[in-house]
Amino acid sequence: MLFIILCLPCSAEDILYLDKERDEKASAILDEYYLKRLNHMKPEEVYKEFNYTKSDVRAIFYDLNSDGIDEVIGYINAPFSVCREGVWLYILKKKEAGYEDLSGLNFWPSLGIKVLPEKTGNFYNIKVFATMERMPTIATYKEQVYSYFFPD
Repeated sequence: MLFIILCLPCSAEDILYLDKERDEKASAILDEYYLKRLNHMKPEEVYKEFNYTKSDVRAIFYDLNSDGIDEVIGYINAPFSVCREGVWLYILKKKEAGYEDLSGLNFWPSLGIKVLPEKTGNFYNIKVFATMERMPTIATYKEQVYSYFFPD
């Protein structure tokens, strides 16, 4: 019995499920961020054109760099957001005049996002499930953006 317990992996990783843990405030911030990117359109036009509503925006707060200020992590659950690699993942960092997107990633929300204990560039590495095959992929923060990890 002791052998089985000692052989189990020890995991200090957080797993984020954006659908289950959806936060109204974080989702509103992501929605506002997206609407501002399309500032030539009224919000009602954006919702109609891109076929989504505020309730389709799924986001949470999580401090990815341990600076005491939560980033907004989320996605928009709408057809325009889906491709064969999953849906676009937004990682919004608070700036003086709003937010900046730090993500260059797609992922499959139902499989969650694992926040790993290792850091790159002061941000925790994350594991997302990308591609049609839903393969686990490490993403690191490098050159001001999270992107898939490819060893140098």
